[in-house]
Amino acid sequence: MIALSTSWLPGELAETAPELISTGPLPKMTFGLIEDRTGPRAIKRRDVVSVRPVPEDIAQFLEVEAGTLALTMANHWDQHGQVTEYARDFMGADRELE
Repeated sequence: MIALSTSWLPGELAETAPELISTGPLPKMTFGLIEDRTGPRAIKRRDVVSVRPVPEDIAQFLEVEAGTLALTMANHWDQHGQVTEYARDFMGADRELE
């Protein structure tokens, strides 16, 4: 696995895009699906990149020991004057940010 991503979204999006409550991959990633279903594109995105210890509950998915330092990125998406998605990604070995 090259990355593990967790998103926090407003609950009302589950009605418009029920795929968001599944644990499987999304064909257009989270925000592509939200934009397709709700209309307007995101007007603002802020990314914060940091190095953090990998939490115990996701270490197995990245195939590392819990506490191993990993590159992370947090995304804040603003679509209608409010944060529509907050996501945290943990990058696996050899993952590059583009």
